[in-house]
Amino acid sequence: MGNPLLMKFAPAMETWNATLIFAIKAINARTEFKKDEELHDAQEQGLDMLSRWRNVKASDPNKMSTRDIVVHLSTNVLGGSDTTAVTLRAVVYYLCRAPETMRQVVAEIDKADEQGLLSEPVQYKEVMAHLPLFCAVIKEAMRMHPTVGLIMERHVPAEGAIICDKQIPGNTIVGINPWVLNYDPTNFERPEIFDASRWLEGSKEELQRRENILGYNFGAGARGCIGRHIALTEMHKVLAEILRRFEVSLAEPEKEWRTTNHWFVQQRGLICCLVPRKGKAPEVA
Repeated sequence: MGNPLLMKFAPAMETWNATLIFAIKAINARTEFKKDEELHDAQEQGLDMLSRWRNVKASDPNKMSTRDIVVHLSTNVLGGSDTTAVTLRAVVYYLCRAPETMRQVVAEIDKADEQGLLSEPVQYKEVMAHLPLFCAVIKEAMRMHPTVGLIMERHVPAEGAIICDKQIPGNTIVGINPWVLNYDPTNFERPEIFDASRWLEGSKEELQRRENILGYNFGAGARGCIGRHIALTEMHKVLAEILRRFEVSLAEPEKEWRTTNHWFVQQRGLICCLVPRKGKAPEVA
C-alpha cells in the first residue's frame, strides 16, 4: 500500500463496490433512532458498532457524518476478511490431514456439548474455557501458515538503534517475517510438523514464550493488528460450530493445496466435503 504507483494504476476505492454496497445496505436497513421525537441510545437499539455510530450521528452530526459511518463499516468488513479466511482454511486443511487430531477435537467438542457447557451458537469464552485441544489446533495452524508472508516493516529512528546487539543506521527498514520466525527450530522443535500438543505441553514459561512468538503473526508494538481479538473470536466460534455440526473432509485428499505469496499467503485448491452430523445439523432437502 506504500507503493506510489498504486493510486495511479489502481481503481478508486468506490469502484471496489461490493463492500461499499454491503455497508450502505446495512445502514439503510436500520430503523431511525428517533421514536416519538425522542432519541434512543445504542443500548436499546443494539450493541453493534453501526448502532453506536448512528447514535453519535443523531446526537451531533458534526461528530460523525454518514460518510464516516460508511467508511468505518467498509473498513470493518474489508479489513481482516482475507486474513481471517487464510487462517480458517489453514485450520481445516491441517486438521483434515491429521485424522487422529480431528477425531480428538470433535470428541472434545461433543463431550463439552453433552455436558451442557456450550451455547448455541457457541460463545468465545466457552471455547477458551472448555476446548483446550481445539484452541491448540488453531494456534498450530497459525504457526504453520501465518497470514503474512513478507516482513512487517518498521523504520529505524534517525539516530539509529541497536537491534540484536547490532548497530542499525537511522531510517533503515527492518522487520520480521512471521514464516521465518515460526519455522526457526530454536523457537519450535520440528517446525515442519503439525503438532498441536506443543501448545499444551511444557512449563508455564515455555508456553508463554511460544505464545509471544506466535503473536508476531499480528505484528507488534504500536502498529500491531487492531482487529486481532475480533479475528480470534470469529475463528474460534465459526470453526467450533462447523466441527460441532458437520463431518469435514478433503474432497481430494491426495492433492496438496497451492499457495501464492502476495503479502498475504493465499491458498487455492482446498475443496472440502461437509456432511451434516446426525442430530447436530439440520437436514438438507
